[in-house]
Amino acid sequence: MTSQPLLSMTVSLQENSWSPLSGQLKVGECLELIKIGTYKSEVENLRRHLSEGNTDYYDREKKRLPAVTFSASFEKQRNRASISEYNRLLVLDFDKLTADGMIGLKSRLQADPHILSFWESPSGSGLKGLMFLDFSEDFP
Repeated sequence: MTSQPLLSMTVSLQENSWSPLSGQLKVGECLELIKIGTYKSEVENLRRHLSEGNTDYYDREKKRLPAVTFSASFEKQRNRASISEYNRLLVLDFDKLTADGMIGLKSRLQADPHILSFWESPSGSGLKGLMFLDFSEDFP
C-alpha cells in the first residue's frame, strides 16, 4: 500500500491525556504538525526539566500535550464500543535509548518499507513511529 491512503486515515484528537475527544484529523495532518514543530517549545521545556532531573514535572506535564489515537478513530469517547474506524497502524514506542541506540534504530526504521513515519519522543531519548499492518479484511 502506498503512503497516500494511509495519510488520509482519520484519527481522533484529545487536547491532552485527560480530556474528552476534541476532534478528528487525518494521519498526514498529525504528522505534519509533528514535522513543523507545532509543539516544539512545549517539548523543549519538557526536555529541559527532564535533563535537570525534574521527572515528576516531566511525567505530569507530558500528559498535557495533545494526544492522537493513530490505531483508530472514535465517535464519542475512547473505548472499544465507540470505535468508528480501525486503522491498520501499529504505534511503535521505543524508550530510554542511548545516543548510539537512537542512531542505529533510526537507520533501521528508515530502511524498513513497512514504517510510515517515525519521530523523536518528547523525552528526546526515544522514538515513536507508525507501522502499516497488512492483513486481509477478515482477519482473524
